[in-house]
Amino acid sequence: MSVDQERPSDFGVTEHEEWREGQLDTVKWAINTMPAYGLLEAPTGSGKTACAKAISSVHRVVALTETKSLQDQYGSIYNATVLKGKGNYSCVHPREVRGKPHLANCDECIYADKGMSACPYSRDCLYLLAKHRAMYSDFVCLNYAYWLTSQLFRKHHEGVLVCDEAHGLPEQVIKRAGFSLRDTRRMEYGLPEFPKIKEAQGLFAKVEKPLQPSVDWLLAAIVQLRVLYKQYQPVGDVDVESAKILRRIENLGYKLRATLDAIESCSDEWFVESIPGDSLEVKPLTARNHFYDFFGAPNRRILMMSATLGNPEAMAKELGLEESKWASQAVPNAWPAARRPIYRLPAPRLSYTSSEKEYGKQADLIAQAILSVPHDWSGIIHVTRKTEASLLANRLARRGLQDRVWVTPKTGTSKQLEAWEIRKAKFPGSLMVSWAHHEGFDGLEEKICVTAKVQFPSLGDKYEQRRFEFSKEMYQQRAAQTMEQSQGRTRRGREEDYDTETERRGLNIIADENVRMIKRFFSESFREALVKGMPE
Repeated sequence: MSVDQERPSDFGVTEHEEWREGQLDTVKWAINTMPAYGLLEAPTGSGKTACAKAISSVHRVVALTETKSLQDQYGSIYNATVLKGKGNYSCVHPREVRGKPHLANCDECIYADKGMSACPYSRDCLYLLAKHRAMYSDFVCLNYAYWLTSQLFRKHHEGVLVCDEAHGLPEQVIKRAGFSLRDTRRMEYGLPEFPKIKEAQGLFAKVEKPLQPSVDWLLAAIVQLRVLYKQYQPVGDVDVESAKILRRIENLGYKLRATLDAIESCSDEWFVESIPGDSLEVKPLTARNHFYDFFGAPNRRILMMSATLGNPEAMAKELGLEESKWASQAVPNAWPAARRPIYRLPAPRLSYTSSEKEYGKQADLIAQAILSVPHDWSGIIHVTRKTEASLLANRLARRGLQDRVWVTPKTGTSKQLEAWEIRKAKFPGSLMVSWAHHEGFDGLEEKICVTAKVQFPSLGDKYEQRRFEFSKEMYQQRAAQTMEQSQGRTRRGREEDYDTETERRGLNIIADENVRMIKRFFSESFREALVKGMPE
């Protein structure tokens, strides 16, 4: 196909009659000139998904997302063929347990060992039908978990792999390549005792001494899991609880095998700590040695796109991309910086050594900014820890916001959001103080967004401390990406989310001067929006 056409419909995008700013240039770049790896910064509302579909008019596209809800958007809005894990599809086999119908999902398939196609109802199996459609579709959407555990797509996809929400790619790689296991779970499966390993000193844990005992343990544990699997297999076909245990054994085996393969692929730059009777942790310090193993292939190009990609050079380095094989592109933000200001308040640099006076000054500034906008505006205040939430809420309550501040309950995030909806309905203008909603929260009604602390990864965790020693640059990059994510919770790409010359429509503020440490790692679009000082 020639890429001289200009309309979205020429690229199979029938959902829009016109391109948004920068979309056509991005599509042409991805189809014609993008090298093996492309890094795309695309602000919220710039139409990333439409770009992925347009590319599929020339190359087969497999798009990856972090969440199932975003998968659903790919399918419902842009007609992508969506494939999820087996647990998302109801089993059509008329199974009975103790004489009663058993409503199972496909991850409980009693033919899993023989192959699901051996089931006499396989022709109607919802999972197999979805999988078949995905195998032959030009535009497929999977989630990262499926991609990382499925050999079918990882080994055989040729064309363009679109990694949506790509700011999280390093963590996806590290999570897949490494593992941590508590002693209670070890005992549950009767695995060997953890060896005693003290983490190597210095910048690198690449010497064989800490790794070799880990490898020996992994080999022994995998053998034990195979034995255990065979013990449960005969009853797993007929007993529901045994089938669930079989799946857990299998998943743990896959996890340990993935770590062993990653070590064998590259034994450099690992964190290893093992304490008998407590835990075993084996994780890479960087994604750069393992990214290609999980995502790359000779006949595949990878487009990594995110609204909060951050500094492309830092990301490319972390993923181990050769300089000659990657390029970056930025889609212009559809909203001028003046319409989306982020006020960088004159707050102190805050740390665990900061005084109550400094925290008091921060609370003064946050309260002053919030009280400058309408009282019925609700919003979210981001903190980094549960203990900070109550402390900051109490300080703000003493500064005129006592009827508005609300600390999220210490439950799961879904329960927290359910409680938040009830709170907002009863008390308009409420302010949620949260440590858990930097990502994945669409503030469609909220107008205030406050970041009270720069979200540096916690150095109280030994692994995070070693990653910091290994790469301070990536430590700052991760904090910058989280900051951008948290500040995007209330600006969701709608006209009503952005100020005009005569009307303020929202309030975004940062109240920690540590932000200057990570400023160079922000995306260009985010830096443009920063305004030093108090809102007028």
